[in-house]
Amino acid sequence: MQHLKASMVGIMFALLAGTSQAALIGQLTFVDPTGTVGPNDSIDVWVRLTLDPTSDPLIFDTSASADDMSANPLPLPAEGFNFDDPFGFPYLFDEYNNLFQFFGRSCNDTFAGPGQCSGGEYIITGSNDPTSWLNLDTEPFTLLAGQSVDMLLYEITPNGDPAVPGTYELFDIEIGVDVTGSADCTMQGEPDICDEFGENGLIELEANYFTFATDCPDANCTFSRTVSVVPVPAAVWLMGSALMGLVPLARRNRRRHLS
Repeated sequence: MQHLKASMVGIMFALLAGTSQAALIGQLTFVDPTGTVGPNDSIDVWVRLTLDPTSDPLIFDTSASADDMSANPLPLPAEGFNFDDPFGFPYLFDEYNNLFQFFGRSCNDTFAGPGQCSGGEYIITGSNDPTSWLNLDTEPFTLLAGQSVDMLLYEITPNGDPAVPGTYELFDIEIGVDVTGSADCTMQGEPDICDEFGENGLIELEANYFTFATDCPDANCTFSRTVSVVPVPAAVWLMGSALMGLVPLARRNRRRHLS
C-alpha cells in the first residue's frame, strides 16, 4: 500500500527525562468521522489522540535544544537505520540530535483517487500549523493518562470543479515522532560502511520513537463524507410554483378577451 508521510522537521523537541516515557499506550480516532457536505465545500480532517488510563504521560518541551537532548538520559531507541543502506541493517546510535513529529496517510483512499496521493475529485493538503498537531501552545506540552487532544491534520478541497456526488473515504492515518542521530561508522564492524554511507567518520541514522495510527476496529477508523446533490433553494421552488399558477390565469384572461 502506497503511503504518504508529511514531516514537520523544523520543530525541535526534547522529551522530559524519565524511563516511563517509553510506555505510551493510546488510540487515534477521527473526530466527526461521518458527515454530509456540498460539492463545493472544503473539509477539515481532525483526529483525536487519547491516552489509555494505564499509559505514561506524553510530555514535550519545544524550547529544548539538541544539546539538552544529548545531555539527558532519554529513553530513545538504541538502534537506527541509514536509509541509503539497501540492506537496511540497524546500527547503534552514538548520539541523538533531533526529534521531529510527522503525520501521514495511506494513498489508497477515494478522496484523491484509489492508489493515488494526489488527483481525483479532491486535493488533500497537510496542515502547516504546528499548534494544530499537538496543540503546542504551552511549554511544556503535557498529555496525561486518560486525556485526549484534537489535531487538525488535513484540509480537503474540491479539485477545481465541484465534486461528483457520492461517498468518499480517508483511512490509515498515523502520527508519530522520529529520532535522528549518528553513529561512528568505524566502530560498526564493517570497514566498507564509512566508504559507502559515512561522512567524516559518521553515518546518519533515523528511528521511530512512537507512532499512533487509526487501526481500531470500529467506525471511527474511517473518515468519510457524503457529497450531496445541491438542492434547489426553497425560494426558487416558491417562485416557480407562483409562475406556474399564473399560466391558467393568463389563459382564462385571453379567452375572455377573445369572446
